[in-house]
Amino acid sequence: MTIVDRAASLRVRTVTTVLTVLALLVASLVFSPRAEAITWGPKLCDGFAACAKAGLGSAGYDKVYKQSFWNMIAGHNCTNYVAYRMQKAGVTRFVRYGNAYQWGAEAKRAGLTVEKGTPRVGDVAWWDRNAIGGSGLGHVAYVESVDVKAGTFTVSEDNYSADFDWRRYRISEVSGFIRVGKAAPVQKITGAVPTISGSATVDGTLTAVPGAWGPSGVTLAYQWLRNGYAIAGATRSTYRVTAADASTKLSVRVTGSKSGLTALARTSAAVTVAVPKVTGAVPLVAGTLRAGSTLALNPGTWGPSGVKITYQWLRNGRPIPGAVSRTYRLVTADIAKVVTVRVTGVKSGLATLARTSAAGGVVTR
Repeated sequence: MTIVDRAASLRVRTVTTVLTVLALLVASLVFSPRAEAITWGPKLCDGFAACAKAGLGSAGYDKVYKQSFWNMIAGHNCTNYVAYRMQKAGVTRFVRYGNAYQWGAEAKRAGLTVEKGTPRVGDVAWWDRNAIGGSGLGHVAYVESVDVKAGTFTVSEDNYSADFDWRRYRISEVSGFIRVGKAAPVQKITGAVPTISGSATVDGTLTAVPGAWGPSGVTLAYQWLRNGYAIAGATRSTYRVTAADASTKLSVRVTGSKSGLTALARTSAAVTVAVPKVTGAVPLVAGTLRAGSTLALNPGTWGPSGVKITYQWLRNGRPIPGAVSRTYRLVTADIAKVVTVRVTGVKSGLATLARTSAAGGVVTR
């Protein structure tokens, strides 16, 4: 081979080498997955002892981390720690392989939901091999708390060739959350069915007894109802019964409210307002049944308040003209007759009541 041939061959090999390198570079640009950005939040603690001192424990993992859970590699690594937390929580094993980046696909294969969005405490935070720096094997961590307003969540995690820690991450930068955590219980207002105490009579007072309500801070409002319809202005815990309530059914609706919670209304059983009526005693007559003597009337107790009482003396059951006072002087016309007195109670809107005294015998001379 001549010098010229050798030079030409060298040039060909050089060009071939350059083209090969360029091809590899192009291939790496085309086929290498793009690494996603991640914001490394501050560690809240580092190491079992430091975390325990800060009140950020490992749920007992510090005593068993050298054991294998779910056939993960024992010792300090993310998958063994999360497998331990899952096993402790009673979650059925859903991964067959040890690398963290495989957990997303494995969880989906097992029928679990893997998605972005707001996590729940107890979920598994999962990053695939391109979403987090390091070995390219991905990462998993246990969700301890969530700050929706700040867009962050806090995890406890263990790390290969490192140590256990607690750290904060951005919700938007995770590859997905494996939904195994329990949703926080929805707080709601609870309340007893109210009852009514008091006198269900006109001019009587009724009191609403609300019973126990929760949670703490619930505000109670009252509305009295007549035959199921709201009574205007009757919004206190007590209600004075009026004439308009006679023969109706009264109940009270108690409504509990608290900011951020759905209001709850409970209505009591109804009480029937008695029909008001005049009440009165049988009158008593005192005195001697003899012509010229004076008889005196004791009407007894009458009600309700405001009732008007009138009197009428009777001779053998018939009214004696002009004898309408509480006393009556017996006259000659009363001899051999029975004299009694009728007391009548009257009040507007109420049925009139009349009571007659007992006969005490006939009048003598």
